[in-house]
Amino acid sequence: MNEQESFKNRRRYERIPCSLSVLLEGKDETLNGESVDISERGIRLIVDKMPKINSRFTLTFRSDEDLKDTTIKANLLWVRTEVSGDKFMSGFFFPKISKSDSNKLLKFLRKHIEILGLDK
Repeated sequence: MNEQESFKNRRRYERIPCSLSVLLEGKDETLNGESVDISERGIRLIVDKMPKINSRFTLTFRSDEDLKDTTIKANLLWVRTEVSGDKFMSGFFFPKISKSDSNKLLKFLRKHIEILGLDK
């Protein structure tokens, strides 16, 4: 198996493109973010400051009715400076999600899969 196939096999959860306003609260820092995509186990965000690698955050979703005020713990996995200016692309993993927050997230994902026509 080559490196590309190995990476592909690691992606167990489909990423759904979306734009959500997210507040990230960590031990030593607070960031504002805008999502690029989300899955059952993680999210890719554009954040307004360079976060510290391996930091843990509480993410609070602020803009979608299905996820409004939902909080999920997330671990920062990577940061790239691909976005212009003072914005940073970052990837987060959800190590544990409460049952109620998991249900809200699944409802959101199913709705957006249908809206985007990804269920066909």
